[in-house]
Amino acid sequence: MDIIDVRMDVVNKAIRKKDYNTVKKINAKGIKIAEAKSNPGTVNQLKKELLRIANLEKDIISIGHYTKYFAFNRGVSEKYYQQWKNTFTPDEWKQIIKIYITETTQKIISEWNKSKNKFW
Repeated sequence: MDIIDVRMDVVNKAIRKKDYNTVKKINAKGIKIAEAKSNPGTVNQLKKELLRIANLEKDIISIGHYTKYFAFNRGVSEKYYQQWKNTFTPDEWKQIIKIYITETTQKIISEWNKSKNKFW
């Protein structure tokens, strides 16, 4: 199942049977394989399938997890940002986005401080 087309065929058959737990297990293994092979395109494809399953199951926590990932994965995706935002009430969102901004700012400052003297 190292070949993505084979994996996706098995995943699609499991989805047709509504065997979502199998899909989650297969994709989790596939993500590990793709990460080990440094294949971000495959990782994203498999995570999008997990998001699709989360939507089918109406699993708000997983939907939030994957939409947040895709909202900021490569640049900013407004589509996924809005989907992530929609998993919270307006009051919850104010806190969530404030925490996200604070954590992101701290991470950027920390990385900058580590690399401060390494530039030409």
